[in-house]
Amino acid sequence: MDFLFTAHFKRVIALLLAVLPSLGMAQSISDGLIYTLPKSEFTLSGTVRTTSYSPGPLAAYAKKYLGIQVKEHSETSHQLLQSHLTLSLLPDTACLFQISSKALQNNRLDFGRGSMLLSVNAPACVPQRHADFSSKWNANTAGPDIPMLPILSLTQETDTIYRRELLADSVVVEHWEIQTLIQQKTTEEISKSTAQKLVQLDQDRQLLLRFNEDVQYSGSALRVMLQRLDSLENYYHELFQGRQLHRYSSFSFPLTLTAADLSELQLRGNLTKVIARFSTAAGFSSDTSQTTPLLLSIQGAGILQAVQRLQPKKEAQTTDGLMFRMPERCTIHIFLGNTLILRENQPIFQLGPLLRLPIPKSGMLNYSIWPEISNPESVEW
Repeated sequence: MDFLFTAHFKRVIALLLAVLPSLGMAQSISDGLIYTLPKSEFTLSGTVRTTSYSPGPLAAYAKKYLGIQVKEHSETSHQLLQSHLTLSLLPDTACLFQISSKALQNNRLDFGRGSMLLSVNAPACVPQRHADFSSKWNANTAGPDIPMLPILSLTQETDTIYRRELLADSVVVEHWEIQTLIQQKTTEEISKSTAQKLVQLDQDRQLLLRFNEDVQYSGSALRVMLQRLDSLENYYHELFQGRQLHRYSSFSFPLTLTAADLSELQLRGNLTKVIARFSTAAGFSSDTSQTTPLLLSIQGAGILQAVQRLQPKKEAQTTDGLMFRMPERCTIHIFLGNTLILRENQPIFQLGPLLRLPIPKSGMLNYSIWPEISNPESVEW
């Protein structure tokens, strides 16, 4: 039977492969087995950090009393922190092949899902299958919002007053009175007072750290007091400098190579396409005017001339051996505008030529896809 089926029969077999679950078993027919070859797909995943800035209530006086320039308006920015590329092997149901009963007699074959041929008489070096193959996540992880701590515009001052009263019959009464005064302060007065407190906190820290023969603290007691000073100092600084909150979100973009993409790669040797659009102000967005394109660039390294001799002639119609692909070695770049954020060398199986694995004069067939992959443990299959 011919290796390449008719278009109608291929559609029928593809439907069977899609409907019937395949757990490493190829579809059996009367004269052997039907199998598929792997094709490469990729997923670009990574993390975005979103930073929200809230100005402090005393930001307008930071330059005057602390000598620093701070932002007085709220803003949000986004940044790509990391990204990685995951290679996925899927069954290429566009091409179906048959293993004859003759080739099955003395050979051990390993299949993946969708009757995908992985190895023939190869050593046991199959990586662990990823548990959740179809998981494509895009979730947000953020800590709780912490509001800016308020400042008090009312301050309470307590004073002790000595009173001396002269009563009848020349009796003198002396007593103390405690008087509480509520005084309204302006923002500038509070800023000046807060700046003075920062200076005092620094002096208190120096006193704690300086050797003192009269007072000595244990290590744990000194650590607790310094932590309290640091906490107060951070609080007072935030009243001037404001506060930044960080949120982290994950993104995931499937990079599926269409028939047009493969044709361009075969014709030109390179491919460039826009995956998404990103900006520091809006993150991932479809707005083309305010965003920078996230570009996928693929360059084929070419297949060695040595393997071309294994490619069967078109007129050759023989059932000896098995069909396989020598994948195209490609360099994949991901750019954000002109900035390179990722570079990897990955095999693209469906871009390589169809070859026939010859039957040796002595011994058995020996073939595996895993040596073609730089890091098989990271592959989803």
